[in-house]
Amino acid sequence: MGPRGPDGSIRSEFDRAAGVQTDGIAMPRLFTALLLLALPTFDGTAAVAPSDETTEVDRWYAALVDGKPVGWMRSRLVRRGSKLETTNVQKMSVRRGALTIDIEIEETFLETADGVPLMSRSVQNFAGQKISRTMHFADDVIIFTTRQRDHTRTEQFPITDREWLPPAAAERYARSQLARGAKTIRFRTITALVGRKPVMSNHEYVSTEPIELFGRTVTAQRWKVVTSIASTVPMTTWIDDEWNMLKTTMSLGGLIEVSFVAADEKLAKRSIEPPELVARTLLVPDRLIAAPRKVRSATYMVSVTNDTAEARGALARLPDAGYQRVHRDGASSRSVRITVDLDRDLASGAPPRPACLRPSTMINSDHPAVIALARKALGDTPDDAPDRVRARALCRFAHGFMKQRDLSVGFASASEVAETAQGDCTEFGVLLAAMLRVTRIPSRTVSGLVYTESFLGQSHVFGYHMWTQAWIDGRWMDFDAALNPTEFDATHITMSTSAWSDDDTVEGMLEVIPLFGQLSIRVQTPR
Repeated sequence: MGPRGPDGSIRSEFDRAAGVQTDGIAMPRLFTALLLLALPTFDGTAAVAPSDETTEVDRWYAALVDGKPVGWMRSRLVRRGSKLETTNVQKMSVRRGALTIDIEIEETFLETADGVPLMSRSVQNFAGQKISRTMHFADDVIIFTTRQRDHTRTEQFPITDREWLPPAAAERYARSQLARGAKTIRFRTITALVGRKPVMSNHEYVSTEPIELFGRTVTAQRWKVVTSIASTVPMTTWIDDEWNMLKTTMSLGGLIEVSFVAADEKLAKRSIEPPELVARTLLVPDRLIAAPRKVRSATYMVSVTNDTAEARGALARLPDAGYQRVHRDGASSRSVRITVDLDRDLASGAPPRPACLRPSTMINSDHPAVIALARKALGDTPDDAPDRVRARALCRFAHGFMKQRDLSVGFASASEVAETAQGDCTEFGVLLAAMLRVTRIPSRTVSGLVYTESFLGQSHVFGYHMWTQAWIDGRWMDFDAALNPTEFDATHITMSTSAWSDDDTVEGMLEVIPLFGQLSIRVQTPR
């Protein structure tokens, strides 16, 4: 398959009553999604080499959060005969409360010297939860294989979009455009990390300026970079005259700044200071909410505190879904009024996509352990019972099934949860979503906020959280297996939803990033 058209014209308790812990919407997981954006699709100048195997590029970067070292990144380009292999590896550590979570992401792409893609492989290891994805490119199909623990899934997809470039070819194209004096450079690439859908990268020249790289000053070109999978999370990249990355920065909303700075291996691998990412995301509302798990109706005024276009845009996209309705004054408003009411009709919402029924790497509803668990959960429930009855039975079972509830799990798939009975809110969310799909009820997960009386030493705060929605009687209905085994409550605020298909796992998480550290909540009701 020959690519073309590079520019795209072509344990602190979360809720004492429930005894459940959360992970703050998997803050380190959102951090991981942000890191995926920093994996360079190219780096370094590839010169022609006579030997059968030659390392053409080997560059190291220090990974920093708010200026403090948290890990490193390495980018390599190796020529093996007529083939080029690009490898990018990131290793870093963050904290969730007192627990340190290690994150490792490795991406490898194999292509011919003239830019024909052969294979893309990614390995993501999040606190011991390891997922590998491999795409093999044939003439007319992509063979996509995912592996997690003992489970392997292989799917074959027809090639419908050839307007993209593999990494080394993208590097050559970008470098040639830079040499011609281009101030805007656009191209599309594919990576197994984010699925089969090509990702557009748009680079806009800003200025030429001096920057400091660990005590030395160099002159660099500053570019603004926006990708199609994260249009609300722009990056700033400084490069040299050969398109080699010297430094990249991006922000996780208003909370932290992540940077990758060119360094030697010793400097990149110096001792680290893992940042705590969860406690700083907690939001203190203007008043307390009594008995939060029993609240059936509530209204909130949610506002952005930092008036940026990205934050206003993300606020405007908060969805009507499930029990939630969002009232807006306009797309550019700094505030929205959100009503969550369990006693009125559910919001109509968009009908489920096919992905809401299909198994995926995270919601692997085709795994024998998940299938067996769903059957056990339904027990004596009649096969012809209404979907609402079956969904509630699954939610009650998932709530009682988890034996070890803590923050030590990275991000387990549904099958891993079925086998270990361990995790936090995200594990409850994906397990319930998978069991719903086993019973042919479309499902998706929800990322949002929920009110808690106590978490990580703070009282009466909103924390980021994950739960599940099921498509029942033509509407999305909310279920929280972590906190609400029998009845949902109105202290949940939906921010985004995801079917967790293997093509949109990152996009769903990135939608909420511009709002991190940028929100205030006024409780209008209940009083």
